[in-house]
Amino acid sequence: MDILSKCEDVKREIKDLEQRIQKLKEAESSQVVIDSVRGSSNAFPYISRNIVIEGIEEKKESKKLAKYKRLLEEKKDELLDITIDIEEYLKGIDNSRIRQIIRYKYIDGKNWVQIGHLMNTSADAARMELKRFFKKN
Repeated sequence: MDILSKCEDVKREIKDLEQRIQKLKEAESSQVVIDSVRGSSNAFPYISRNIVIEGIEEKKESKKLAKYKRLLEEKKDELLDITIDIEEYLKGIDNSRIRQIIRYKYIDGKNWVQIGHLMNTSADAARMELKRFFKKN
């Protein structure tokens, strides 16, 4: 079914965008700035000396990062719409096991081993059960 593969594709896009945002954040991250000033203690004797100061220079979010964040939000909205479409599709399936397998695989993103464990069967049996369902329908 096209909607299921589209769901997986959008999830991959979201993961890719999150990684790109993280890399961009790291590249644009705040930097430690070190400087020195001249001063003296506030008690006698007032001896002049250099004082090292250290701080963090905060950078504003770049336009590129803001665009990536907007794109990520759009993809998350698209994924939500797809998830709702899948849930609507699942209403038309009489077999509860198949509904569960589809939910685990496409909505929850679980792998076949996890699905097999949740369904009290093997990973291959769960995968073949779904494959037979799609072949039949």
